[in-house]
Amino acid sequence: ETKKKKKKKKKTVTIDGGDSKGNGQQGEQSTDSLVDAQFQRWFNDKGANTTTEQQLEVVWSFLDVLSKEFSANDKTKGRLDEAEPVFRRALEARVLESGQNHAKTLSCKFHLGELWKRQERFASAEPMLKEALQGQKKHLKPAHNPQTLATMCGLAELYQDTDRLDEAESLYLEALEGFRKQEDDHKPKRKTGASFRGLTQSGSLRSLMKQNQPEEGDQSHFVLHYSFLTSAGLVSCWQKQGKLEQAEELLREMVASQRDYYGDQHRLTLHSMTSLASVLNQQPHKVDEAETFYRLSLEGFQEALGPQHETTVRAMENLSVTLKRQGKLDESLQLLEQVVEIRTEQKGETDPETLLAMDGVARLYHSKGDLATAQTKMEHLLDLQQEVLGKKHPDTWRTQKNLGVIYHTQGKQQKKSGKA
Repeated sequence: ETKKKKKKKKKTVTIDGGDSKGNGQQGEQSTDSLVDAQFQRWFNDKGANTTTEQQLEVVWSFLDVLSKEFSANDKTKGRLDEAEPVFRRALEARVLESGQNHAKTLSCKFHLGELWKRQERFASAEPMLKEALQGQKKHLKPAHNPQTLATMCGLAELYQDTDRLDEAESLYLEALEGFRKQEDDHKPKRKTGASFRGLTQSGSLRSLMKQNQPEEGDQSHFVLHYSFLTSAGLVSCWQKQGKLEQAEELLREMVASQRDYYGDQHRLTLHSMTSLASVLNQQPHKVDEAETFYRLSLEGFQEALGPQHETTVRAMENLSVTLKRQGKLDESLQLLEQVVEIRTEQKGETDPETLLAMDGVARLYHSKGDLATAQTKMEHLLDLQQEVLGKKHPDTWRTQKNLGVIYHTQGKQQKKSGKA
């Protein structure tokens, strides 16, 4: 009976999705296309022969799986085009079944806006996220419920990604205040031992927070998760604005909370430590404390992920740079030579990141006064850069200039030696 009614209605909803550049574009989908071929098998297993409302619940569950998958890491960006039709059909069907202001209709709008944001279709994503937020503020109670705050955070991220930092900051602060009120009502139990939950990709603290999605229906963990996500976004915004003291204070709160909730060895705790070290490192009088947090995060990553994991290698690079700033050249060099060895083994000598680490090693030998070794390292690097990047690439030019300085310095030393 339900199928017959749907065929008679033939209702459609028009969704303005825009093209890949964010230009407006009208798309029309019918409710008969609710079940897309890409999740036909999944739907047949869980949602066939049910009512329309139950089918929507099945689609909703699938959307939740999809949203977590495309948030997992940047390498899934290519799959966003596959996910978009499912999100569109779900929104269309939810509007027809429940109306524009139903909680899950508004959440569908949020998910679709988030997807467009990930595709950098900002001109389409912004009005969709605004529409979702306006509807949630008006129709969902309480006013600062977790779903509304999550949408607020998503819109703030869009503002930040489009360099509208003042607007982003304002929304982040409003969302964070709301989440902190929610935390008082939804105090989660300590969740140490959650470990890394299968996460293997490196990325910014904000993107990593997106990976660590809470379980469905887990309100207390949802609140805390989005509170951390909002904090990470606000920290990033403040760093761009040069507000390092505010960023430092909030990061210290995050590290303390995540240590208590996840434990010292959890990926998010360690990345928050890394972010705190980065902020401290930008303040000359706090470099020693930055070193401490870089060491803690490196030790944690080595234990949790292994010594050759990409995240561990980046932690080694961070610590090496900080040690160099402090004049601890021997330890800095030792770490960076390990990085070169690992990157060469994993990616080869001609990989851009390997070349960058090799450049750092050559410069450290130069700083230590070992000009002969610095010259050998830099000549080898120059050969690789000319082969891979070309003779006119800025990195190649810089290496030629540095090598010229070494030749000039050695020439002067040889002249002095000859006079003696």
